[in-house]
Amino acid sequence: MDFGSWNMSNLKTESEVITIALYSEKIAENDRKIEQFSKNIKRDTEKRKKLMEENARLSYQAICEQYNCTGQNLLDILSREHQQAEMLQTSGLCDADIAELAGNGRSSEDSDDIAFYDKQDGDDD
Repeated sequence: MDFGSWNMSNLKTESEVITIALYSEKIAENDRKIEQFSKNIKRDTEKRKKLMEENARLSYQAICEQYNCTGQNLLDILSREHQQAEMLQTSGLCDADIAELAGNGRSSEDSDDIAFYDKQDGDDD
């Protein structure tokens, strides 16, 4: 709405002048807030991007340490493991079966409770 083309003589009452002035002030205030929000969004987006890049780098470093290799060797290892898992799934094994084959499965004796003794030892104390 363009208030610049309005002439004060076009207004019928003083209350209309006050109302238009109030709207203009509110619009200007909202414009300032919008500008500040835009600056905050830009700043926060840049911070978010940096944190995501750092997480990606840290994840890579963790995998490198886990497999004790880097670069192409790491890619080759991960690719082979992925292919092997796909072949096992194609042969009908589920994820739990594959994990058990890999030694990551939990036996029926395992529980989430903390044990302060070996399960094979008796309580003959």
